Amino acid sequence: MRRNSNTFAKWIALAIVLLGLLFISIYTCRVMDTNKVPPNDIRVAENISIELIAVFWEPFDGFSWSGERAQLKLIDKEKQTLIQNDIKGRYKVMNWLQRGSSPHHQRIVILQGTPLSQSVALPIWSGESSIFLQKESQFQRLPSEGIPSNLTVELTQEKDVTSFYVDLPTEGIRTGGGLFFWGNDGRPEGIRGTDSERQ
Repeated sequence: MRRNSNTFAKWIALAIVLLGLLFISIYTCRVMDTNKVPPNDIRVAENISIELIAVFWEPFDGFSWSGERAQLKLIDKEKQTLIQNDIKGRYKVMNWLQRGSSPHHQRIVILQGTPLSQSVALPIWSGESSIFLQKESQFQRLPSEGIPSNLTVELTQEKDVTSFYVDLPTEGIRTGGGLFFWGNDGRPEGIRGTDSERQ
């Protein structure tokens, strides 16, 4: 009887251990799933048209918004993001391009101070706008709300032109164009002074 009791107790202990491991495994999977973006949300994030805003940026002890007109300007929320992140500088929108026909517009703001030294791929997030700041040969995305997608904007330097390319799978097209047109002085053509400054 004692031997049977010991065997039964061992089986009970083993069962408890296995149940504990099963619980931990299920809990871990649920935690991992909460960190994933549902496939439906990714598909929604990819059903977009894009607005690319090419902004010439140079260091400055304050915030300067130069030559704003029509689409060639940053919206207030984008300016607030730059101010909140203390990205001081002179800003001038050099180009605005729109691609795609989806009613869901995604603004992609490219802050660039020099021609590219190498090609880069910038991830596209759904949301009101995404801001990318050139840091040497790479770009830093400033914090903002949104849902990540599998789409990217490819930037490449073609002689004196910084060009972009993007695939829009919901429309079955690959599109692109010129963003920055650099002069012999290493600055985008069209930069002429500043109009308004905030210290």
